[in-house]
Amino acid sequence: MIEHTSLYSQYKSGIAYDTYADSAANAEYRTSLDGIDVAVWYVDREAKAFSGRDHLEFWAEWIQRSHGNMLPSPRLEGVN
Repeated sequence: MIEHTSLYSQYKSGIAYDTYADSAANAEYRTSLDGIDVAVWYVDREAKAFSGRDHLEFWAEWIQRSHGNMLPSPRLEGVN
């Protein structure tokens, strides 16, 4: 999952959660995950714009601040 919209782009702005939280995208796309368990299956790629671990941390914080519960996230190997 890569956030890339006109309001916020992880490609352009990086993956610091605070940058996202301060963007217009946070208000526009806010999602309630009350009572929802979320598992992110992360595919590691050779060519990537940022660290897979850091990217997972962004989504873990997004899920937690949206009142969801992040389940363990398996990391898978992939190709570009």
